[in-house]
Amino acid sequence: MFLFIRLVLAHLLADFPFQFDAIYRLKLKKAAGQILHGGIFTLLALFLSWPYLNLPLVWGIVLFLGLAHVIIDRAKVLYIDKRSDNVWTFCLDQLLHLAVISSVFLIKPTFLSTPKESQANLLALYFNDLFILFFIGYIITTFGADALLNSIKKTLQSYSLPFRERHYGIIERTTITSLVILGGYYWLLVLPILLIRLPAKASRSYPHIILSTLLAVIVGLILKALL
Repeated sequence: MFLFIRLVLAHLLADFPFQFDAIYRLKLKKAAGQILHGGIFTLLALFLSWPYLNLPLVWGIVLFLGLAHVIIDRAKVLYIDKRSDNVWTFCLDQLLHLAVISSVFLIKPTFLSTPKESQANLLALYFNDLFILFFIGYIITTFGADALLNSIKKTLQSYSLPFRERHYGIIERTTITSLVILGGYYWLLVLPILLIRLPAKASRSYPHIILSTLLAVIVGLILKALL
């Protein structure tokens, strides 16, 4: 569990905040872009696996996951070239990545015991599973939800959300998720936040507003349940 959730975090970081538009465009055009993206995931996975880097098998696991990441992305690009990029390819791509990471741990590697915690401030955060899970949750509610909503928009209307609207949405969902976690009367602030954003409705529909809010609330409820 310890290493698994950190490898999931590495995947989410590589696929969302660290997959800049330039990298995404290059990934769609050339195999070099897919290799670059897979390399970023591998480096992040190695960084987040550092307590185990004295074990050759962990290096093998991470390099295998990096290669699998490139292969999955290559297959996705070839599929998109023949058909189209839509919400279904987005969801399948994410499921395949997570399935490959999960499959490695089906063998139940008992040698991967939880490493001894450090009392240093930053290292203490790394060893805190709850912090890592919250980190994952906030990546999902911000960048992950943005990618999902944008893929839905492209599927239904054949164009992406405006750049500014996507960033406003990230801030909005971050705020709503945080309010849900705080609970109590903070829930009452969710509606005013949505009302403030209604003038921007021209760039997004009511279904988009509802789905964006729903995703933020669901992530907030899941994270609150972990406390």
